[in-house]
Amino acid sequence: MPPGPGPKEESQKAEKAIPFTMHEAAGLLRAVKLTAGEGWASSASRLQAGSKGQDQGRIMTKLWEAMEEGLLSEMEGLAVRELVTEYDRAAMKQK
Repeated sequence: MPPGPGPKEESQKAEKAIPFTMHEAAGLLRAVKLTAGEGWASSASRLQAGSKGQDQGRIMTKLWEAMEEGLLSEMEGLAVRELVTEYDRAAMKQK
């Protein structure tokens, strides 16, 4: 049986588990400049690449919360709606 993860691996996992807030999600959305018509999968991967190892589901949740809290412009809100809808549709197909 292989040995369990060492302290170095545990600290790397802890770094990836940094809490991701809706304010960070809003900032990340602005940083990657999502545009209408961009494929949701490429948008989601760009968001995930910039979000400190958070999974796409968590990113989508925080983006939705940011939209509901009024932290996003109308255009950003439209991009989030499209992104979350497509993410949910793809997630349902996998089940």
